[in-house]
Amino acid sequence: MALSFRGRTLLSSRLRGRNDSGEESVPLDLTRDPAANLRDILQNVAKPLGVSNGRKLGHLNNFAKLLSSVGPSEEVLGLSLKQILLCVRVALLNEAKEVRAAGLRAVRHLLAFPATLPCLLQLRLDYLIARCVDIQQGNEVERTQALRLIRKILAVGGSLFPPSLASSLVAVGNEGQQERDRLARACLATLCELAIVHPEMFVQRGGVATVIRGALECSMSRMNEALVTTATQLVNHPSTRCLLRSNELEQILAPFTDLHYRLRAEDGQREEEEARLQASRMAVVAALRSWAGLLWLCREGGGALLSFLGILHIPYSQPRKAVLDVLFDIFRLTIPVWSQDFAIALRSTEPGYDMDVGNCRISEGFIVAEAEAVIPHHGGSRPNLIDIYLALLLSTCLQHGLLEGLAEVVCGGQEEELVVRATILLGEILHMCSGLLPHEPGLRAQLLPPLVNRAAGFHGDPRQRQRAVVALARLSRFHDARRRPPHHPSLYLSLLLSRGASAGVGQHSHPTEINQRLPREGLTAKECDEMMMMSRVLSHKENLKWDWTTISMLLAWPNVNLKVFKDESMHRWLRRLVYFYKPSSRLFSTVDASHPMSRRLVRCALALTQCLARSEEEGECYLDDLLRDVVQWLGGWLEGARQSGERCSIGGGGLSQYYPLLLGYLSGLPRGARALERTGVFQMMLSLVRQQDTEPLNQLLVSALDYGRDGLARVMLCKALTGSGEGLRLFSTRLLCVLVRVGAPFVGSWGLDLMLTQLHDPCPTVACAALSALEEACDSRENLHALVQMRPALCHLGERGVRLLLRFASISKGFSFLNERGFVSKELARWQQGYAVKYVAVVEEALNEALTTYRRPRDGETVTRRSSARSEGKPAFLPSHLYGQLAAHKLGCTLLQAQVFPELAAYVRNPRLDTWEGVRELKAALWGLGHVGASPWGVTMLAETALLPDIADLARTCPVLSVRGTCVYVMGLVASTQQGCDALRPLGWEGVRRAQHHPWPLPPDDGLVPPPPPLPGLLPRRPP
Repeated sequence: MALSFRGRTLLSSRLRGRNDSGEESVPLDLTRDPAANLRDILQNVAKPLGVSNGRKLGHLNNFAKLLSSVGPSEEVLGLSLKQILLCVRVALLNEAKEVRAAGLRAVRHLLAFPATLPCLLQLRLDYLIARCVDIQQGNEVERTQALRLIRKILAVGGSLFPPSLASSLVAVGNEGQQERDRLARACLATLCELAIVHPEMFVQRGGVATVIRGALECSMSRMNEALVTTATQLVNHPSTRCLLRSNELEQILAPFTDLHYRLRAEDGQREEEEARLQASRMAVVAALRSWAGLLWLCREGGGALLSFLGILHIPYSQPRKAVLDVLFDIFRLTIPVWSQDFAIALRSTEPGYDMDVGNCRISEGFIVAEAEAVIPHHGGSRPNLIDIYLALLLSTCLQHGLLEGLAEVVCGGQEEELVVRATILLGEILHMCSGLLPHEPGLRAQLLPPLVNRAAGFHGDPRQRQRAVVALARLSRFHDARRRPPHHPSLYLSLLLSRGASAGVGQHSHPTEINQRLPREGLTAKECDEMMMMSRVLSHKENLKWDWTTISMLLAWPNVNLKVFKDESMHRWLRRLVYFYKPSSRLFSTVDASHPMSRRLVRCALALTQCLARSEEEGECYLDDLLRDVVQWLGGWLEGARQSGERCSIGGGGLSQYYPLLLGYLSGLPRGARALERTGVFQMMLSLVRQQDTEPLNQLLVSALDYGRDGLARVMLCKALTGSGEGLRLFSTRLLCVLVRVGAPFVGSWGLDLMLTQLHDPCPTVACAALSALEEACDSRENLHALVQMRPALCHLGERGVRLLLRFASISKGFSFLNERGFVSKELARWQQGYAVKYVAVVEEALNEALTTYRRPRDGETVTRRSSARSEGKPAFLPSHLYGQLAAHKLGCTLLQAQVFPELAAYVRNPRLDTWEGVRELKAALWGLGHVGASPWGVTMLAETALLPDIADLARTCPVLSVRGTCVYVMGLVASTQQGCDALRPLGWEGVRRAQHHPWPLPPDDGLVPPPPPLPGLLPRRPP
């Protein structure tokens, strides 16, 4: 058989096996002696004449049934494996494709015998199997059975995998895409498995080039990522890295760095070039999101990253745009829309911009989903490993000329859309520098020498100088936009955020806030009458033609209420407004939610209720009249008179969907809450929450209520959490997590009890959401202390429950509570006996889920990848580690120093890198030391044992590249305290000396940071 690396064999052009052979029914008596049955089957299969192909097919199928019933036993079958294979081999040479497929299936069943594979290779059956793979594409049944057999051989004995089969897989993988072979992708997947099981054979038969070629032809993110990860896995370990050529992985950059690149000679159309750039973009992002790929492409003397960023200096728009898209991807940034308007492009990068609120339904929980997307989880004291990875990646790109390349695009770009996108990326990079990098390198980046020099230079190109000045002005606008709170599509979320007490949440605008600044002095009676006349409420019958700007200003004035203005005109004015907002009038409620004035009408409704509440007794009659009408509207839901699915469609119904927002806003006002009780609103809501068919309305009510005070609002939330509808229970549980994020008042005192109750929900999804909310709440030390006081039982929740329980050991009361029950000693023994190694897999799974298309399998699922893009923006907060929790206080450090530290030090100083078990043990030791070093007590222990220099040496020189990445994470953990930064500075590692997630950090005043150097090309300032 002729084998080929670049093309298919000549056998692929032959027309073989086109005659169809229908299977004849051949009876099989399983009660008969298996040896007799087997002889009968093999005699009929091996006969050259006298037996039809249909009958042979029936006997081969009976052969598979016989093996399934009796199991792999030569004694029972009465024949040796060699004799059986010799007889079955005849079927692989039959002229009928169905018979050949059945023969391949019979051989696959024989692989259940341990000795089958050596015997198969001795008889050279692998060449017949390869012949079946390399046959015409019409024989899909035969080729599918051959591929299944190959995968079985790979699973049974990967070290014995024959070169003939590897060459066939490479041939199909190389040319299958061009020939539209349906098995091409399956062959590529098998090659990826071969690279893990038998890397020597994979490299020897040319599998690396095939996998990279397949990645450059694949535009599906999950497949492209799997192929590139296979190549980076070979680069990771020195035992497989030595098999590769030094520049094989850099081929993924060829569509960028080689302007005349052609994957094939016939390529050249514009569509194909764009598809190739798109595939290469995915491949580069996948490579840079692994430590092996990042360190290999950035290695000293390689020049791959330098060449890639150097494309920004080449005056071609298409490669520049592709490189900018790659940079947006690797830094996990939102790609702006392609527009010449800087404001539009900048607006498209804000959180929640791409949320289709207009078509979202309340029943899908859009309020909680929007809050989870807009409000980030800061993780408390737990570091986000993605920040450490991004800091190293950002520092590397800056050293390879990222700022110079972006400045070149900004000042010399031919398309305005490209210039706008490069300017936004430059602003994002500078923003990341101030938050992720230490002060000195971050300050050097903020100086922007390449851009400032062009803007200040009067002897250069005037066009470039003008563009540089415009870019600096746009960067100033970018900075102002980042300082402003993000825009929120829904008023429900705005109300929720206005009640928050977390850092940065209080900056969000109140839903009743108007744009104009009102003077501090109050209105006079004459001015009030003039404004009422200007509003046209009393003179115009068409409500939407009223001057709602004037109405909102008048209602928002502090002294406008019925206690101050008691004249009849004010009463008439308020009566008309109240009538407009009543559900029974069908004026406000029938206005389409997509109307341009809808948000202003809702804001005026909230301001009206606030004005009536300020009026005390004089306004009670109007407020009670409005609320009683709303109660009747709620009663219609209870009776099933309204269609909940249509009425609660955001953007598809009227403004009646905002009546729950009105009630929720009133629940936050002292007089408003009393009015809700007085008019029976709370009683009606408690009746509604018991009904499953009113679930969309209940979600609106639950999300709008104010839970800052102990009262009926919290009772309503408790009823929703324990209601009969699974959807409402899940929504309310996720709402608890959102309340923790926004810093709802006193949520730690009452919310933890509700979360613990939800852990026992019969629905696993609800219980999992409650555990996630509890984990997030315990990132706050106050909530953790409160949870320790409750002494909950969490071990029944599995590993996640145990990890949450481990956090108790970080405080003295929690440590005493666990130690009294023997939990600490049992867990310490469990971690030393192997769980520390399992913890490495837990951390790497979290990183894979955040950086790649990998999706964590649920119960009963297999490992899968998302069909859509990566989970952009998803954090990877470090899971709790027993050693890190114990190192938070002196008693735990003493325990670690006596029982754990000697073993961890031995793994680090004498690593076993020749096996993957030794690599995992080293990583486990490094993670343990990193967690210990994340506390001041632990830094002292590391300094006393002099382990930090050993870890720093591993980070620089370890031959296993993934271990270097683990060392970088460990250094980031140690640098999370001021003591850790001081200990790392003599080793050449600079840490970030400020609080985590500080939005606008100030430079440290410790004398450790030198003054910034003068800009090159500019004269230094004269001394006074």
